[in-house]
Amino acid sequence: MPEPQDTSGAKDSTLSSLMGQMTVEDDIPSENMNDTQNRNFDEANELSHRGFDGSNEDQNIQQLFEIKRCEKGLGIFAVRGIRRGTRLFSEPPLLLFSQGEDEDLDWGEYIKKKFDQLRQEEQEVYLSLAYHLDLVTEEIVQTINNRIAESARYDSKESRELAVEEQIRLVAIYDTNNACVSSVNQPPTDFGIFPIFSKANHSCTPNAYWSYNPEARRMTVHAIRDLAPGEEILVSYCDLLQPAWGRAQEFQRYCFQCTCEACEGELKAVHDERRQRLSDIDAILQAYKMREGYRKLKPSLLSSVPGDDKKAAILSDEAVLLTKEEGLVGLELTMAQALYITAYVVNTLKLPNMIIWLSRMREPV
Repeated sequence: MPEPQDTSGAKDSTLSSLMGQMTVEDDIPSENMNDTQNRNFDEANELSHRGFDGSNEDQNIQQLFEIKRCEKGLGIFAVRGIRRGTRLFSEPPLLLFSQGEDEDLDWGEYIKKKFDQLRQEEQEVYLSLAYHLDLVTEEIVQTINNRIAESARYDSKESRELAVEEQIRLVAIYDTNNACVSSVNQPPTDFGIFPIFSKANHSCTPNAYWSYNPEARRMTVHAIRDLAPGEEILVSYCDLLQPAWGRAQEFQRYCFQCTCEACEGELKAVHDERRQRLSDIDAILQAYKMREGYRKLKPSLLSSVPGDDKKAAILSDEAVLLTKEEGLVGLELTMAQALYITAYVVNTLKLPNMIIWLSRMREPV
């Protein structure tokens, strides 16, 4: 995440040397850690490890990553070699926000109420997150100013100014760090702030994949490529099948410009072409699967909708290969469509063909 504009309200020791202690999957061999990596965890580190719900998911604990300062502000970095498929961490949200909850409160008042419900150490974690004041709209700032100016709780100009400053900062932290945690195929109405995940930086060719389970209330991040010691763990903030210019517009809400190879590299046009093809295949397969999806399909793609399962499987196979070429293994939409066609492969094609087809999805990028 971008560098915090002001850290005076948070204890610098709270998470500045945070080291991730997370469960390694049973099928991933462990490696020995040195003494330095296994020591010097402060209370905030321990709190982040066991989760704010008081749970402790560890049985076989290894240190996989550390959070430290970098050119982007703060980032998550591997402290050792990590194999593709390793679960990097799984954590509950620090705070959950739902649109429509406490509708009698304005947005700044609502976030302040949620913040006040946290324990002191949890508040310190929230305040340690990066933020951009520019993300807070003038309307929200004016609403906060008016409400506090009319409140009898503040007996001086100084106390009112401090209250306004605090609430604007709390809103800015939310705006900079929230992640949508609504269920798949549901409107984006639920959002979470996470002590570790909120510090992950973005790449349009990420090396880690995140998912949130609303039932378990946990954010889980897996490595989708082998990670070298010291390599930054990067996730995606956006729809990666958009063209570079569309992604750039979306990044404005985070106040940063992505300079990854897919956005600024010499092969930018190649990446855009492949991702457009992936987006088209996904739309075509959605139309084929849902039938009524035809009316949402671009006219130029109508003739590409397959007439039978075999042709759909061929398209799905192309999507898998393109996904891997783009380094987007883990991309939900493409993989979901590919697996949907597996029923045809299993029931109609010969077993060796099925094994070859499925193995392509499991090969390293």
